[in-house]
Amino acid sequence: MKNLLLHIILLLVCTTAMAAKYNQVTRIQTGGKWREAFVYVPDGLTENRPLVIAAHGMGDNMENMKTASQWNLIADTAKFAVVYPQGDGNQWDINGMTDINFMLDIIKKMSSEYNIDESRVYMTGFSMGGMLTYHIINNVADKFAAFGPISGYNLWGANFNCSRPVPICHIHGQEDSFVDYNGVPAIIKGFAKKDNCNPTPEVKQVSNFCTKTHYKDGDCDTEVILYSVKNRWHEYKNDYDDFQTSKALWDFFRKYSNKCGETQEINDTLCEESAKKNIYEVECSSDYVASHETVSQMSGTGVLNLKEATDYVNINIPLEGKGAYKVYVGYNSIYGFKEIDCIVNGKSNTIELGNTSDDKSEDKQGETLVGSFLFSEGDNEVRLTPIWTWAVVDYVRIEKDGEYSSIGSNNVSLFDDEAIIYYSQAEDKLYVNTKKEGTLRIIDLNGTIVDTIQIIPNKNEIQLKRVPKGVYLVCLNNLTVKITR
Repeated sequence: MKNLLLHIILLLVCTTAMAAKYNQVTRIQTGGKWREAFVYVPDGLTENRPLVIAAHGMGDNMENMKTASQWNLIADTAKFAVVYPQGDGNQWDINGMTDINFMLDIIKKMSSEYNIDESRVYMTGFSMGGMLTYHIINNVADKFAAFGPISGYNLWGANFNCSRPVPICHIHGQEDSFVDYNGVPAIIKGFAKKDNCNPTPEVKQVSNFCTKTHYKDGDCDTEVILYSVKNRWHEYKNDYDDFQTSKALWDFFRKYSNKCGETQEINDTLCEESAKKNIYEVECSSDYVASHETVSQMSGTGVLNLKEATDYVNINIPLEGKGAYKVYVGYNSIYGFKEIDCIVNGKSNTIELGNTSDDKSEDKQGETLVGSFLFSEGDNEVRLTPIWTWAVVDYVRIEKDGEYSSIGSNNVSLFDDEAIIYYSQAEDKLYVNTKKEGTLRIIDLNGTIVDTIQIIPNKNEIQLKRVPKGVYLVCLNNLTVKITR
């Protein structure tokens, strides 16, 4: 029993250790003394990836900041490094250069050990950590790409000393009286003016609890945003039914480099309008590891270049009802065809983008049919990863594939746990995916068995050329589906 317990403990330790490349407290020398920081580097992190530095509040510590912010979870999918620095005496120097130099030394260390992209370093902090963020904005803005203060104001009020136009996304609870919310809108407006943004913000309700005040079109394509959260006091929260603080910050951060004008702008309106047409632009995804690029022919505002074997983009497709859909991938072909893996709700499919005759010197936009798939009500996922050489992907498009219904005394649906049957009218083909073997019968409305087919576990594709046109019941074990050929 003791050996078994030891084995389980060792297994858990090993599993935890394998989940990240680096996940522990480290010591960093700065200003003649050793300081501590919790460093999280996800497994599979490649070179030239971003860094997020997240500072805790006064009287708090790096461990609590890690737990509250949950930056690690976002870093796992988006592939960037996170550092949670520890304040000296659990507080920050927001008047001098001590902790500014600490942050700069963190950047140096992460650059030296993990070759992070120093043009994409993002600073955020809660409460006094938010004040530190503003302190950094006013002193060394050029060392960071974008800033995300949370429930912490600009200590010096109307003093906007930033050396360059700075992208800022400020998040604050409206009920916060500890760090008074009431003075924040004026500070945000002041930085928007400093960045030369449009003085009239776009105000939008983004959830039942949250209002977004968005100043756009600043110098160097900067934006200044204030998220005002109702019924929230002085706290860091990532509620799924309210407002996800860290997720909102990453969606903002990921667009920016500290090089003037080098943005990866996401047009939310365009994303929404495209989705209404069942076109899902890859640049609208917040979950990807790839290079954002602009090419001569494309839809939306950009494309993603899947250069490395570890690159990917996950595209979420929410649907109000279940059904069968054809899935297409839009691409830009450069230097011949590319081979990628298109994983639809966990089902892997190898497809080619472009062809061997594509001109080497010219971008060519095209679209490839992946196949027909069952989509469930709610969220569905399409994941694109490269297989052979790099690939430039533009969008994923879905199209309803025929009409489907299910009948039977047990009211079994198309999404039965044991088997899935659907008919693609476009391909005149039955798709059967089952966990166990069985006999599939095609029966006409007179009750006559027209065809009998032995089914094996996993995927089955059946051409119906020998079945006359008409209406049929396709039966497998407890699942019965009505089709029209």
